[in-house]
Amino acid sequence: MKKMKKVLFLMFLLFLIGLGTASLKAQVRIGGNGTPNAAAVLDLNADDANAGTKGLALPRVSLTNASTPLTGTPVVNGMMIYNTNASTTGGSGVGIYYWDGSTSKWVKVINSDFTVPLSKIQTSLADSGLILKSDGQNIIASTSLWNPYTVIPNPTKGWTSEPKPVTWSVILDTLLTLEIHPGYATAIVISYVSWHDVCTSSDPWIILRPANGDIVVFPMFMFAQTRSSRVRCYHPSV
Repeated sequence: MKKMKKVLFLMFLLFLIGLGTASLKAQVRIGGNGTPNAAAVLDLNADDANAGTKGLALPRVSLTNASTPLTGTPVVNGMMIYNTNASTTGGSGVGIYYWDGSTSKWVKVINSDFTVPLSKIQTSLADSGLILKSDGQNIIASTSLWNPYTVIPNPTKGWTSEPKPVTWSVILDTLLTLEIHPGYATAIVISYVSWHDVCTSSDPWIILRPANGDIVVFPMFMFAQTRSSRVRCYHPSV
C-alpha cells in the first residue's frame, strides 16, 4: 500500500513538473530543431535553414453562405479557412476567408492582384451635384460651372476714363435648332453681326461668340445631340 502511494506521489509530481514546463514554454515550433520565434505562439517551418518547400494547408470548407458559421463550431473571431465553393452566397468565390466578428460573416482575404470585389464598393450614396473649381488659391464647391466668381472689391488697376452709359439694341431674336458635336464649334452665318455685339442663349450649355459675319457656337456637353435654344444678339450704341 505504501509502495502504491509512493508511485502515485511520483506520478503526481511528474505531472506538476510537466505543467510547469508547459507554462514556461509559451511558443511551440513544428519542424526543425531551432528555437521557436518569440513573437509566435506556433512556429511552423520545414527545416532550420528557412528554405523549406512545404506550406500550411488550411482546412478546406465549402461555404454555402458567408453569414453562416461552421456547423457545430463556435464562432471565433479571426478563424481562417479555405473556401472551395465558387458560388457562396454573399461571398467572393474560392479563396482564403476569415471570420469577422464585427459583421458576423466570412470575409475573403484581398485577392493577389489587389482587386476589390464590387460588393465592397459603396454605391448607395447619392451624387451631391457639386462641381469642384479653383480660383487659383482656393478649391470651391459649387452647383454651377460658372458661379460663384471671386469678387475683387478694390482692384489695383481701375478705369482709364469714366465709363459711359451704353444703349443696347436687339438685332437678332430667333429660335435656333442645331445638331452639335462635342469638341467642335459651329459657325452660323449672320451677315450683320460683328465682334462688338453680344449674343446670349437660353440653353446654359451653349456659349455664343459673335464674329464678323457669323456666330460661333461652342457646346459645353460631352456627347453629340440636337439642341434648341432661343438666341438673342445685341448691338451697342457706341
